[in-house]
Amino acid sequence: MTASFRMARNSLATFLAQLLSQGLRAVYVVLVGRYLSEADFGFYSFALAICLVVTILATLGLETILVRELAALRQDDAARRARQRSLLGSVLAYELVLSLGVCVLLWGITRWRGEEGARQTAFLLLGGGLILRQLSESLMGVLRGHEHMEYELVFSAVEGLGLVGLVLVFHALGLGFMGVFWAYGLTYALQFLIGLGFVMRVFFLPSFAALRSDGGLVAKAFPVGLARLTSSLTTNAGPLLLPLLRSELEAGIYGAAYQPLKGLFLVTRSLGVGVLPVFSQLYSDRDEGELARSVDTSVRFTTIIILPLAAGLFAFPELVLRILYGAKYAAGAEALRALSVVIVLTFLNTLFTNLAIAVHRQKALGWGRAVSTILILALLLWLTPRLGPLGPALALLMGELTLCVILALVLGGQFRRFPLLRSLARPLLAGLAMTLVLWLGRAASPWAIIPLGGAVYGASLILVKAVVRQDAIRALALGQALSKAALGRLRPLKGKR
Repeated sequence: MTASFRMARNSLATFLAQLLSQGLRAVYVVLVGRYLSEADFGFYSFALAICLVVTILATLGLETILVRELAALRQDDAARRARQRSLLGSVLAYELVLSLGVCVLLWGITRWRGEEGARQTAFLLLGGGLILRQLSESLMGVLRGHEHMEYELVFSAVEGLGLVGLVLVFHALGLGFMGVFWAYGLTYALQFLIGLGFVMRVFFLPSFAALRSDGGLVAKAFPVGLARLTSSLTTNAGPLLLPLLRSELEAGIYGAAYQPLKGLFLVTRSLGVGVLPVFSQLYSDRDEGELARSVDTSVRFTTIIILPLAAGLFAFPELVLRILYGAKYAAGAEALRALSVVIVLTFLNTLFTNLAIAVHRQKALGWGRAVSTILILALLLWLTPRLGPLGPALALLMGELTLCVILALVLGGQFRRFPLLRSLARPLLAGLAMTLVLWLGRAASPWAIIPLGGAVYGASLILVKAVVRQDAIRALALGQALSKAALGRLRPLKGKR
């Protein structure tokens, strides 16, 4: 089984799971935007931004290190199975202790903010739901470490159906403002409980026999957790600062512009998540040549996939916002246009992050994220009072670009055959041609100009040789292999211990 096949299989399975959950989560966000007033939606965006940052501390990167450690376990014997059980048990135990501290911290934030009554409860429900979602990520780490990403559909179905179903039920029951937050908290409680039962039945029971000896996992995970914390801080800094520096109304406008990006960010993240166990195994086998080819394949083809989405949002931000939320949020169009460029940078940074973790360069990753965070926060404080919702979008763009350059230099220095420029240059040229067509024709009907832009993109990919005949042959063979393997991967759910 080739590395390309494994990456494609893993990424496709994760993509489908993310597509399911993010599609339904997008419906939930649209419902929230319609059920709440602009000011209440601004509170939702603000509280969610704080909780997204703080709840990173509940896992501190342990879920990512779990994937790497499981993927590096090559022997298939009783010792390996025992180590897998102890890894999961230790990770869950450490995360439980961290989660208790995060709960206390969230309660303290609500007291400091002066939140009382329904708003304090709503804030804590968001925080509790996100803590449980973080713990569910560790359970999914077992699936990813074993390269069984197709089982993530179980987690995604519970998440998406729970959010949409419960918010509709609570709205019908007349819970109003609080119904949105009860739906959020209860959904992720169900996801964690069902996910834990699923992992215990299909894979193995956690063991707590190595709690003392596994303390080094926290040290390994800390730079990854720092990178995730700073990443969450910078991506959510706009909703955090806008109510303080401008108004909750503008925070709601920026939140509406940013919400479509959240779904796309997680889709691009799914493409990166699919390669982590493959990169980890290739690095542990010291196969630098195959690792370089795998990087080239993943960067080139996923860039080709993501560029049309970014170009569409760049050319037609007003249309997207009007369709999703109505005319009241059209003022966020310029912010969405700037954020559309961030999509490509976020994908690349996610991919480079997974590569850095796989090759044990998480310290460089942590420092890179720290530099990016300092830049973003400085630009936020300077631009937000002057530009409103556009300020956080521009600050995020510059910070993600800086991180992309840092990671490329770090990884390029470690691997002589790191193929970044070759992998990116030709797809980006084709993407620029498509974006130019969409931009020049943005005054025309989108339903006419979008197909034209797609045709130009396809022709440009062939013209600049971003896609060659051999790629088409390989893609066809890969598609056939994936279709044959799909049913085999969805094996009966037999209990394992």
